[in-house]
Amino acid sequence: MKYYVSGHIQSGIYKITTKINKKYYVGSAYNLYKRYKEHRSALVSNRHHNKQLTRFVNKYGIDNLEFNLLEECLIEELESREQYYINSDKNLFNETVDVKACNRGKKLSEEHKQRISKSIKAKGIKRSKETKQKISKANKGHKFNLGKNHSEETKQKISNNKERSEKISKALKGRKITWKTNNKKQ
Repeated sequence: MKYYVSGHIQSGIYKITTKINKKYYVGSAYNLYKRYKEHRSALVSNRHHNKQLTRFVNKYGIDNLEFNLLEECLIEELESREQYYINSDKNLFNETVDVKACNRGKKLSEEHKQRISKSIKAKGIKRSKETKQKISKANKGHKFNLGKNHSEETKQKISNNKERSEKISKALKGRKITWKTNNKKQ
């Protein structure tokens, strides 16, 4: 699968196109580069949520896909712009044609949480207090820096790194970046 996007950290609408029949999958992402890596990893390891796309990769290989940017847009516009592209064509791998049906950023109601809890209990899954505490801790706050303060030196390093990232992003803008798999014959 090839990746064509101008920078690494940007939100927008993308499509994954097959080179064989030009059928494609439309999606949106807060961070396109991260989303590309997630799709690629899931497709290669046969864990992708879209079964049609997974079957295509199993049959023709990951190198017969291209990941392209359709439109760079604000996070608030992602749903509406993705819906526009899904509605504009029928040659899609997308299984869900209603973008609002996805659960991105949605909070579960207490009632829904209770149903999930009952379902887990019905399956006989029992968690120890220690496990419950670990899950609780993992779901609270910022996991990487919980209860810690950065030193002034560390704050300066973080600041310098952000400036460096911005310079790199500007330098890469407009370039095509390609990743290819190594197909070794045995």
